[in-house]
Amino acid sequence: MSQASIENDCCPMCFSASMGPRIVRPVARLNGYSLRACRDCHSVTAWPRTAAGAEHYHHEMPVLRWEFSEVANSLKSDGVKDRVLDVGCGDGSFVQVLKDNGIAGVGLDFNAENIEVARQRGLDCRCVDLRDLPRDDRFSALTAFHVIEHLEDPKALLISMKDLLADGGAIYLSFPNVKRAALRYLRDEADYPPNHLNRISYEGMKHLAQSAGLDVVSFSCEPRDVDLKKATSLAVNRVLEAAGLRTWVKAGGLRNYAIKAVVSGLVQPFVMWTSLRHGSEPGYTSLYKLQRIAD
Repeated sequence: MSQASIENDCCPMCFSASMGPRIVRPVARLNGYSLRACRDCHSVTAWPRTAAGAEHYHHEMPVLRWEFSEVANSLKSDGVKDRVLDVGCGDGSFVQVLKDNGIAGVGLDFNAENIEVARQRGLDCRCVDLRDLPRDDRFSALTAFHVIEHLEDPKALLISMKDLLADGGAIYLSFPNVKRAALRYLRDEADYPPNHLNRISYEGMKHLAQSAGLDVVSFSCEPRDVDLKKATSLAVNRVLEAAGLRTWVKAGGLRNYAIKAVVSGLVQPFVMWTSLRHGSEPGYTSLYKLQRIAD
Protein backbone atom coordinates (compact mmCIF):
# COMPACT_ATOMS: atom_id res chain seq x y z
CA MET A 1 0.00 0.00 0.00
CA SER A 2 1.54 3.28 -1.06
CA GLN A 3 1.32 6.55 0.79
CA ALA A 4 -0.53 8.00 -2.20
CA SER A 5 -3.39 5.51 -1.82
CA ILE A 6 -3.78 6.43 1.84
CA GLU A 7 -3.78 10.09 0.89
CA ASN A 8 -6.60 9.31 -1.52
CA ASP A 9 -8.77 8.06 1.32
CA CYS A 10 -8.05 4.34 0.97
CA CYS A 11 -8.00 2.22 4.13
CA PRO A 12 -4.83 0.05 4.26
CA MET A 13 -6.80 -2.80 5.87
CA CYS A 14 -10.08 -3.15 3.94
CA PHE A 15 -9.11 -0.83 1.04
CA SER A 16 -12.36 1.08 1.38
CA ALA A 17 -12.50 4.70 0.24
CA SER A 18 -14.61 5.57 3.29
CA MET A 19 -11.90 6.98 5.51
CA GLY A 20 -13.23 9.45 8.06
CA PRO A 21 -11.74 12.87 8.79
CA ARG A 22 -8.43 13.09 10.57
CA ILE A 23 -8.63 12.59 14.34
CA VAL A 24 -6.06 14.86 15.95
CA ARG A 25 -4.97 13.62 19.39
CA PRO A 26 -3.30 16.03 21.85
CA VAL A 27 -0.46 13.60 22.60
CA ALA A 28 3.15 14.73 22.82
CA ARG A 29 4.41 11.68 20.95
CA LEU A 30 2.10 12.16 18.00
CA ASN A 31 5.02 13.99 16.39
CA GLY A 32 3.15 15.51 13.49
CA TYR A 33 1.02 12.44 12.74
CA SER A 34 -2.75 12.37 12.58
CA LEU A 35 -5.12 9.42 12.96
CA ARG A 36 -7.93 8.39 10.62
CA ALA A 37 -10.72 5.89 11.20
CA CYS A 38 -12.28 3.78 8.45
CA ARG A 39 -16.07 4.05 8.38
CA ASP A 40 -16.35 0.50 6.99
CA CYS A 41 -13.98 -1.73 8.99
CA HIS A 42 -13.43 0.74 11.88
CA SER A 43 -9.66 0.28 11.86
CA VAL A 44 -7.60 3.37 12.74
CA THR A 45 -4.47 4.30 10.82
CA ALA A 46 -1.82 7.01 11.05
CA TRP A 47 -0.90 9.58 8.44
CA PRO A 48 1.75 10.06 7.17
CA ARG A 49 2.47 6.33 6.65
CA THR A 50 6.03 6.62 7.94
CA ALA A 51 7.22 3.90 10.30
CA ALA A 52 9.92 4.25 12.94
CA GLY A 53 13.40 2.98 12.03
CA ALA A 54 15.27 -0.01 13.44
CA GLU A 55 16.89 2.19 16.09
CA HIS A 56 13.44 2.69 17.65
CA TYR A 57 13.32 -0.96 18.78
CA HIS A 58 15.64 -2.82 21.12
CA HIS A 59 15.69 -6.07 23.05
CA GLU A 60 14.16 -4.67 26.25
CA MET A 61 10.68 -6.02 25.59
CA PRO A 62 8.42 -8.47 27.43
CA VAL A 63 10.30 -11.77 27.82
CA LEU A 64 7.09 -13.80 27.80
CA ARG A 65 3.85 -12.79 26.17
CA TRP A 66 0.45 -14.38 26.70
CA GLU A 67 0.30 -15.55 23.09
CA PHE A 68 3.62 -17.44 23.23
CA SER A 69 2.17 -20.37 25.15
CA GLU A 70 -1.08 -20.19 23.16
CA VAL A 71 0.75 -20.59 19.86
CA ALA A 72 3.19 -23.20 21.18
CA ASN A 73 0.25 -25.33 22.36
CA SER A 74 -1.50 -24.87 19.00
CA LEU A 75 1.63 -25.94 17.12
CA LYS A 76 2.00 -29.05 19.27
CA SER A 77 -1.69 -29.85 18.75
CA ASP A 78 -1.15 -29.61 14.99
CA GLY A 79 1.89 -31.90 15.21
CA VAL A 80 4.40 -29.22 14.18
CA LYS A 81 7.94 -30.09 15.29
CA ASP A 82 10.20 -27.89 13.16
CA ARG A 83 10.53 -25.19 10.53
CA VAL A 84 8.77 -22.41 12.42
CA LEU A 85 9.78 -18.86 11.50
CA ASP A 86 9.29 -15.99 13.95
CA VAL A 87 9.26 -12.64 12.15
CA GLY A 88 10.31 -9.71 14.33
CA CYS A 89 11.78 -12.09 16.89
CA GLY A 90 13.37 -9.42 19.10
CA ASP A 91 15.81 -11.10 21.47
CA GLY A 92 14.52 -14.55 20.52
CA SER A 93 12.13 -15.06 23.41
CA PHE A 94 9.56 -17.00 21.36
CA VAL A 95 12.26 -19.01 19.58
CA GLN A 96 13.37 -20.04 23.08
CA VAL A 97 9.78 -21.04 23.92
CA LEU A 98 9.72 -23.18 20.75
CA LYS A 99 12.98 -24.82 21.74
CA ASP A 100 11.67 -25.53 25.23
CA ASN A 101 8.65 -27.25 23.63
CA GLY A 102 10.75 -29.41 21.33
CA ILE A 103 10.03 -27.34 18.20
CA ALA A 104 12.84 -26.10 15.97
CA GLY A 105 12.48 -22.41 15.20
CA VAL A 106 14.26 -19.61 13.38
CA GLY A 107 13.97 -15.91 14.20
CA LEU A 108 14.31 -12.81 12.01
CA ASP A 109 14.70 -9.23 13.18
CA PHE A 110 15.98 -6.03 11.57
CA ASN A 111 17.70 -4.84 14.74
CA ALA A 112 21.26 -6.17 14.98
CA GLU A 113 21.35 -5.62 18.75
CA ASN A 114 18.33 -7.89 19.18
CA ILE A 115 19.94 -10.60 17.07
CA GLU A 116 23.20 -10.44 19.00
CA VAL A 117 21.31 -10.96 22.27
CA ALA A 118 19.46 -13.94 20.74
CA ARG A 119 22.66 -15.51 19.43
CA GLN A 120 24.28 -15.20 22.82
CA ARG A 121 21.40 -17.36 24.06
CA GLY A 122 22.33 -20.01 21.51
CA LEU A 123 19.30 -19.39 19.28
CA ASP A 124 19.08 -19.50 15.48
CA CYS A 125 18.18 -15.87 14.85
CA ARG A 126 19.26 -13.76 11.90
CA CYS A 127 19.38 -10.10 10.93
CA VAL A 128 17.70 -10.70 7.57
CA ASP A 129 14.70 -9.11 5.86
CA LEU A 130 11.80 -11.50 5.35
CA ARG A 131 11.67 -10.55 1.67
CA ASP A 132 15.29 -11.67 1.19
CA LEU A 133 14.62 -15.32 2.11
CA PRO A 134 14.60 -17.75 -0.84
CA ARG A 135 11.07 -18.07 -2.24
CA ASP A 136 11.47 -21.87 -2.40
CA ASP A 137 12.04 -22.02 1.36
CA ARG A 138 9.01 -23.33 3.23
CA PHE A 139 7.99 -23.26 6.90
CA SER A 140 5.38 -25.30 8.77
CA ALA A 141 4.27 -22.12 10.53
CA LEU A 142 5.17 -18.44 10.63
CA THR A 143 4.59 -16.05 13.51
CA ALA A 144 4.68 -12.26 13.84
CA PHE A 145 3.95 -11.02 17.36
CA HIS A 146 3.25 -7.30 17.70
CA VAL A 147 4.76 -6.51 14.31
CA ILE A 148 1.96 -5.63 11.89
CA GLU A 149 0.77 -2.59 13.85
CA HIS A 150 4.16 -0.94 13.18
CA LEU A 151 4.13 -1.34 9.39
CA GLU A 152 3.42 1.07 6.56
CA ASP A 153 2.18 -1.79 4.36
CA PRO A 154 0.49 -4.58 6.38
CA LYS A 155 -0.64 -6.47 3.27
CA ALA A 156 2.94 -6.82 2.02
CA LEU A 157 3.90 -8.60 5.25
CA LEU A 158 1.07 -11.13 4.87
CA ILE A 159 1.92 -11.84 1.24
CA SER A 160 5.60 -12.37 2.08
CA MET A 161 4.68 -14.72 4.92
CA LYS A 162 2.20 -16.66 2.76
CA ASP A 163 4.88 -17.16 0.08
CA LEU A 164 7.01 -19.02 2.65
CA LEU A 165 4.18 -21.11 4.11
CA ALA A 166 4.20 -24.86 3.53
CA ASP A 167 1.00 -26.58 2.42
CA GLY A 168 -1.36 -26.97 5.37
CA GLY A 169 0.68 -24.57 7.49
CA ALA A 170 -0.54 -21.61 9.51
CA ILE A 171 0.38 -17.99 10.18
CA TYR A 172 -0.07 -16.56 13.67
CA LEU A 173 -0.37 -12.81 14.18
CA SER A 174 -0.78 -10.84 17.38
CA PHE A 175 -1.28 -7.11 17.89
CA PRO A 176 -3.01 -4.76 20.36
CA ASN A 177 -6.73 -5.40 20.79
CA VAL A 178 -8.63 -2.31 19.69
CA LYS A 179 -11.54 -3.16 22.01
CA ARG A 180 -9.52 -3.47 25.20
CA ALA A 181 -11.15 -1.78 28.14
CA ALA A 182 -8.10 0.29 29.03
CA LEU A 183 -8.44 2.38 25.87
CA ARG A 184 -11.68 3.79 27.29
CA TYR A 185 -9.94 5.69 30.07
CA LEU A 186 -6.17 5.51 29.58
CA ARG A 187 -3.84 7.00 27.03
CA ASP A 188 -1.49 4.25 25.87
CA GLU A 189 1.30 6.33 24.37
CA ALA A 190 2.94 3.24 22.84
CA ASP A 191 -0.20 2.78 20.75
CA TYR A 192 0.38 6.05 18.88
CA PRO A 193 2.70 6.87 15.96
CA PRO A 194 5.51 6.63 15.21
CA ASN A 195 5.49 3.43 17.29
CA HIS A 196 2.14 2.10 16.02
CA LEU A 197 0.72 3.13 12.67
CA ASN A 198 -2.23 0.72 12.69
CA ARG A 199 -5.05 -0.20 15.08
CA ILE A 200 -6.61 -3.15 13.28
CA SER A 201 -10.18 -4.22 13.98
CA TYR A 202 -11.46 -7.78 13.55
CA GLU A 203 -13.29 -6.72 10.39
CA GLY A 204 -10.15 -5.02 9.11
CA MET A 205 -8.06 -8.13 9.77
CA LYS A 206 -10.51 -10.35 7.88
CA HIS A 207 -10.44 -8.05 4.84
CA LEU A 208 -6.66 -7.71 5.01
CA ALA A 209 -6.13 -11.48 5.25
CA GLN A 210 -8.47 -12.17 2.32
CA SER A 211 -6.69 -9.58 0.16
CA ALA A 212 -3.47 -11.56 0.73
CA GLY A 213 -5.10 -14.92 -0.05
CA LEU A 214 -5.57 -15.99 3.57
CA ASP A 215 -8.49 -16.92 5.82
CA VAL A 216 -8.92 -16.16 9.52
CA VAL A 217 -9.45 -19.63 11.01
CA SER A 218 -9.34 -18.71 14.69
CA PHE A 219 -9.30 -15.60 16.88
CA SER A 220 -8.77 -15.12 20.61
CA CYS A 221 -8.01 -12.32 23.06
CA GLU A 222 -5.78 -12.12 26.06
CA PRO A 223 -7.74 -12.19 29.34
CA ARG A 224 -8.19 -8.73 30.79
CA ASP A 225 -5.60 -7.80 33.37
CA VAL A 226 -5.72 -4.19 34.57
CA ASP A 227 -2.95 -3.02 36.87
CA LEU A 228 -4.85 -0.47 38.98
CA LYS A 229 -1.66 1.17 40.26
CA LYS A 230 -0.35 1.74 36.74
CA ALA A 231 -3.81 2.70 35.47
CA THR A 232 -4.17 5.31 38.20
CA SER A 233 -0.70 6.73 37.50
CA LEU A 234 -1.45 7.08 33.78
CA ALA A 235 -4.83 8.62 34.50
CA VAL A 236 -3.25 11.17 36.87
CA ASN A 237 -0.72 12.18 34.22
CA ARG A 238 -3.49 12.49 31.67
CA VAL A 239 -5.50 14.80 33.94
CA LEU A 240 -2.46 16.96 34.68
CA GLU A 241 -1.59 17.27 30.99
CA ALA A 242 -5.17 18.08 29.98
CA ALA A 243 -5.24 20.82 32.62
CA GLY A 244 -1.91 22.21 31.40
CA LEU A 245 -0.27 21.47 34.76
CA ARG A 246 2.23 18.78 33.80
CA THR A 247 5.28 21.02 33.31
CA TRP A 248 4.39 23.21 36.28
CA VAL A 249 4.04 20.20 38.57
CA LYS A 250 7.32 18.66 37.41
CA ALA A 251 9.19 21.70 38.68
CA GLY A 252 7.29 21.81 41.95
CA GLY A 253 9.37 19.65 44.33
CA LEU A 254 7.21 18.52 47.26
CA ARG A 255 4.28 20.34 45.72
CA ASN A 256 4.48 17.77 42.91
CA TYR A 257 3.66 14.90 45.29
CA ALA A 258 0.89 16.82 47.02
CA ILE A 259 -0.91 17.71 43.80
CA LYS A 260 -0.47 14.21 42.40
CA ALA A 261 -1.85 12.73 45.62
CA VAL A 262 -4.96 14.92 45.41
CA VAL A 263 -5.54 14.13 41.74
CA SER A 264 -4.92 10.43 42.42
CA GLY A 265 -7.56 10.44 45.13
CA LEU A 266 -10.02 12.01 42.70
CA VAL A 267 -9.39 9.75 39.70
CA GLN A 268 -8.84 6.37 41.37
CA PRO A 269 -12.55 5.74 42.09
CA PHE A 270 -13.27 6.49 38.43
CA VAL A 271 -10.50 4.11 37.30
CA MET A 272 -11.80 1.35 39.57
CA TRP A 273 -15.42 1.92 38.49
CA THR A 274 -14.45 1.84 34.81
CA SER A 275 -12.39 -1.29 35.37
CA LEU A 276 -15.30 -3.09 37.03
CA ARG A 277 -17.81 -1.80 34.50
CA HIS A 278 -15.80 -3.17 31.59
CA GLY A 279 -14.51 -6.21 33.46
CA SER A 280 -15.85 -8.64 30.88
CA GLU A 281 -13.93 -7.02 28.05
CA PRO A 282 -10.74 -8.63 26.71
CA GLY A 283 -7.15 -7.72 27.48
CA TYR A 284 -4.28 -6.16 25.59
CA THR A 285 -3.53 -8.65 22.81
CA SER A 286 -5.53 -10.12 19.93
CA LEU A 287 -4.27 -13.38 18.40
CA TYR A 288 -5.19 -14.58 14.89
CA LYS A 289 -4.48 -17.86 13.14
CA LEU A 290 -4.50 -17.65 9.32
CA GLN A 291 -4.31 -20.26 6.60
CA ARG A 292 -4.31 -20.15 2.82
CA ILE A 293 -7.70 -19.75 1.20
CA ALA A 294 -8.67 -23.12 -0.24
CA ASP A 295 -8.68 -23.30 -4.03
